[in-house]
Amino acid sequence: MRTDVIIIRLVFTAILVSVGYVLHPVVGDPIISATAGLVIAAAIIFFEVRIRRAPLKTLIGAAVGSILGIVGAFLIGHLILQTTVANETKTFLTLALTFFMAYVGLMVGAAKGEYLELSALGGIFSDKTTRRDLKILDTSVIIDGRIADVAETGFLGGTLIIPQFILRELQQVADSPDSSKRQRGRRGLDMLNRLQNNSTLDIQIVETDFPAVREVDLKLIELGKQLDAVIVTNDFNLNKVSQLRGVNVLNINELANALKPVVLPGEAMKVFILKEGKEYNQGVAYLDDGTMVVVDNARRLIGKNAEIAVTSVLQTTAGKMIFGRLWEILEIMNVAIVAAAGQGSRMGGRRAKQFLELAGVPVIIHTLKKFEESAEIQRIVVVLPGEDTAGFLEIAGKYGLRKLHQVVRGGATRAQSVWRGIQNLRPVETQIVAVHDGVRPFVTPDEIDRTVRAAEESGAAILVAPVTDTIKRVSGGYVETTIDRDTLRRALTPQCFRYELIYRAFELAQNLDNGVTDESYLVEQLGHKIVLVEGSARNIKLTRPEDLAVGEEMLKSMGKGGTGKGEGKKVW
Repeated sequence: MRTDVIIIRLVFTAILVSVGYVLHPVVGDPIISATAGLVIAAAIIFFEVRIRRAPLKTLIGAAVGSILGIVGAFLIGHLILQTTVANETKTFLTLALTFFMAYVGLMVGAAKGEYLELSALGGIFSDKTTRRDLKILDTSVIIDGRIADVAETGFLGGTLIIPQFILRELQQVADSPDSSKRQRGRRGLDMLNRLQNNSTLDIQIVETDFPAVREVDLKLIELGKQLDAVIVTNDFNLNKVSQLRGVNVLNINELANALKPVVLPGEAMKVFILKEGKEYNQGVAYLDDGTMVVVDNARRLIGKNAEIAVTSVLQTTAGKMIFGRLWEILEIMNVAIVAAAGQGSRMGGRRAKQFLELAGVPVIIHTLKKFEESAEIQRIVVVLPGEDTAGFLEIAGKYGLRKLHQVVRGGATRAQSVWRGIQNLRPVETQIVAVHDGVRPFVTPDEIDRTVRAAEESGAAILVAPVTDTIKRVSGGYVETTIDRDTLRRALTPQCFRYELIYRAFELAQNLDNGVTDESYLVEQLGHKIVLVEGSARNIKLTRPEDLAVGEEMLKSMGKGGTGKGEGKKVW
């Protein structure tokens, strides 16, 4: 169809251009006449395209209006011809009047064409593509107020009809001696004002009433039938009666239920047990959207948070109810987060330093094996660059890491990577979080266990090593003073904390950039004291190429009889 229209337009343009060239109505070169024909054809086609988009009622109104305008101009022009005015003036006035009346009739007729009732013409004309989208607002949905929020999002189209009898009911409620009813009525009037101030909405107040019908709900149904409109309500009873009477209904509560997050059986969620349920030993909680959650065997947890598993979901037109049960009591575990998401730029190679090999085994595997041997660590979470995850899982499978629980994609900085690891832990089963650098392969199981036990007693503990060099404080290129190295320690890893303490420290941190070099710094900001656990100076971090050579020598010395167990005492 579109191709045919284009061909017709091209033929029409060619005819006008040819006629202009042959007849050359413009004095001079025939090319000028042909160009004039082309311009006229373009103007006619543009006008035709605009006309095609107009509704049938607008076209009929414009045609009738222009015809009436021309008839009126002809009658008035006949009177002008009877005057004694000069002929040139008569001709000008007649033409000007004709154009003026035709234009006014065209514009007014097009604007008022929407009021035509085509069905009265016996089906000669029918505009099946246009059907007025009318929605009648009920008192309950106006007072509820959510209709205004939906309208402001742009999801509510068409014309909103507010009957005069609904306004009267709202006014009566607003003037009620009962304070609660009065407040509801005033809220409804405020919502109406909010809807009318929305320039994108078409709001119409209709005077139509049905004196023979007394109930407002029945008046709404009759009006819906008369206007072929949809009733918008959140009244459950009106919803049912309207459907029985053949009037379509939009229920705001059903819309709200449809937009609630989908909850599936077996899904885990954390809720606050607010009160006792109807059945024995039940607890009741509510989601943020008001959905009721009934939890079996949760009466003892009233006033507390609980993790539950969803067992079933009951959906009704009045709302949704979720039924669940408490998760089984799980073993409390100590979890190691091994941070290995760095790129190792100081190492100088293309391969990340955690995957470089010591004695033919990747550095990170050496590190993880120490946690595998630890008696105090039950699970391991490894934080890696996203692109290295798949390769690492293949390596981990090769070396049989039993405690490896999860691999998490790291962040832009070390602190961000550790925070992502912490966020992937389950609070109900995590006691101590032990954070360790993935490129510290020479930590010993004994050092890990002692640091974890210290954190269990005090809440926070870090592994440290003595400072053996003389430390000077300098300023401006000169020595200010020599610092007593007995008061200094090198911070190593693991650094161990109770879950709730380290979680709160990260949650309150203002910035997790490269200035945060270890987790104990964030805990210090909370004012919590951190216990020191003396470790071995052998617990080095591999950051430069020369560190790998040192590591190879350390492995050789340990193979010749070194135990690999760090000696040291705990400092309280």
